Amino acid sequence: MHPHYSWRNLALASGEKVYSYQFTKENGFHGTYHAGELIYAYGNVEKDPHSYRYDESDVELSRIMNSYWVNFAKTGNPNGENLPIWNEFSNEDNQIMELGKNVGPIKDPYHDLYPIIDEYIDYRLAHPKAEKI
Repeated sequence: MHPHYSWRNLALASGEKVYSYQFTKENGFHGTYHAGELIYAYGNVEKDPHSYRYDESDVELSRIMNSYWVNFAKTGNPNGENLPIWNEFSNEDNQIMELGKNVGPIKDPYHDLYPIIDEYIDYRLAHPKAEKI
């Protein structure tokens, strides 16, 4: 999540609207691996040749996510009719959208870790020959 946090901050600093999310869907076959949300976001859950891995909750999540992605591509805003409200991200409220068993706003669970990672990265950049921790 730290790279996402870094990109999010760059976008915010340049005045861009940011819609941040965390994909948390665990369906018993697939974990929440990097890019695991794409089959949902692009509406391909029911087209997967291994569709037995998905149930109605996966199909519904895919419908919601596909709608968000299409709305965002068309308008720059993921929100639309019959969808849970996805608020713009701000550092003040620190809410991201959870996309999983639950779909709705949550506090970024890694918020307190980002400054620690930033500090480590800054240290490594300033001391490239130091012993790695």
